[in-house]
Amino acid sequence: MYLTERKIFFSLNHVFSSLTGRREIEDFDWFASYVPAFEVRNGQMWKDANQQAQQLAAKLGKAGVAGSDSHTLSGVARTLRKCLARGRSRNTSQACAPARGSSMDRTAAT
Repeated sequence: MYLTERKIFFSLNHVFSSLTGRREIEDFDWFASYVPAFEVRNGQMWKDANQQAQQLAAKLGKAGVAGSDSHTLSGVARTLRKCLARGRSRNTSQACAPARGSSMDRTAAT
């Protein structure tokens, strides 16, 4: 398929969200064979949906990514990333960036 033929990294987002429709067993078979990563943290998703996505990614040996998008106007600008960095830095985004291999549990809904 297009993305894999061109070696473009992509993820499956909202895998356990009712917004994306009902999943069938065949869907998960396809995800396991094709999708390189799952969105495992999204501030707009229910905590259980994030946890289930994290468990699925771990079970399948897939990468996990984080997101904070909103699909409704009521959610726009209501998701933030908690910065766990100590002290102050002139470059907050760099100070708050997760280290490679660290937990991505830094997205939370307000």
